Amino acid sequence: MSTDPNSLEERIKLVDEHVQAEVERDLEKIMRTWGEAPDFDDVPWDEKFKGRDGIREHYEELLTAFPDLDIIVHDRHVTDRLVILEVTVTGTHLGDWRDLPAMGKRMESRVCALYGFDEKGMLSLERTYYDKAKILEQLGI
Repeated sequence: MSTDPNSLEERIKLVDEHVQAEVERDLEKIMRTWGEAPDFDDVPWDEKFKGRDGIREHYEELLTAFPDLDIIVHDRHVTDRLVILEVTVTGTHLGDWRDLPAMGKRMESRVCALYGFDEKGMLSLERTYYDKAKILEQLGI
């Protein structure tokens, strides 16, 4: 395997580590996949989390709200700039999330996530697309 941090193999490996850290709910491991000036762009909610502090805030809320979060990867697409995953995310809403109190209901959502990389080969961007209305309906909103 190449030791070039920007090789496609290294990018795929980093995204796989990132997703696994989310499934393990390991915030420190998640943060180790991000570069120095990352952005998280949640398109359905029109929310952007900037910098390492913003990224940490996003994941602290998500992992607390859905303590049984799981992610199943269905497909991976790789370009010279991005790794794109098609996944199913599931979890039980047991904590505050997006200004919603815990509803105690389970959600399941297909998600498309785009991952970009900085010059050191670390994550610089995660942009997610999914059906917000379907999630809210499952949560009883």
